[in-house]
Amino acid sequence: LSGLKVLDLADPAQPKAVGSTSIFRGGQGLAVSGRYAYVTDRWSVRIFDISEPAKPRPVKVLNSPGGVPRTIVVQGNFAYITADHAGLHVVDITNPLAPSVVGSYKVPGFTYGLAIEGDYAYLANSDTGLHILDIRKPSAPILVSSLKLKGEPYGVAVRGNMAYVASG
Repeated sequence: LSGLKVLDLADPAQPKAVGSTSIFRGGQGLAVSGRYAYVTDRWSVRIFDISEPAKPRPVKVLNSPGGVPRTIVVQGNFAYITADHAGLHVVDITNPLAPSVVGSYKVPGFTYGLAIEGDYAYLANSDTGLHILDIRKPSAPILVSSLKLKGEPYGVAVRGNMAYVASG
């Protein structure tokens, strides 16, 4: 079943399932910040209170403002979410019980992968390549550059001055 699974890794040789919820289908992405887990599914971002790991509790659903939500990264008071034909959505999660979309950047094609490093968001788009956005003003991401790549980029990771892009 799709859903959020919570595992105890106190002994990495014997991980134990300690909690779960299966109230939705099609889980895509996951980010954890503080006492909340943010899970993207095919229609929304679902927010769970995970202060009791054995009993993750759904507290809010934010319907997608466009596209199918895929990857989610939380940095500070913002959640950055890629969504198929919509590109990037920026959600203010200062109050996780009242999240609000505060910005976006439209990218044609399917945007799947996302990495946040410092003041920049790196988007992997299977049709148009790698897009680098300045997110110092989350309400108005600005394109810094883009690079068309061979294959179909689906994932991106950034470490230092290097970007690593997974392509299918």
